[in-house]
Amino acid sequence: MIEGKDVIIRSALAILKMGQGGIIECDNVGDLFDYLNAITERLWSPDKLIQVCRVRPTCIDAIS
Repeated sequence: MIEGKDVIIRSALAILKMGQGGIIECDNVGDLFDYLNAITERLWSPDKLIQVCRVRPTCIDAIS
């Protein structure tokens, strides 16, 4: 788990990136929370998640 925190943060950012379109379409906070609650139910491709995680690894370096 040397990279444990980085992997978790990258995964979370990738999930948000993959759901970006739906997040933008939310009209209020309640809609946003409902969307975020159900976002992982729509993730069918772990390969896509891994690909999105690897696209921008430098954003994590800026936070660390």
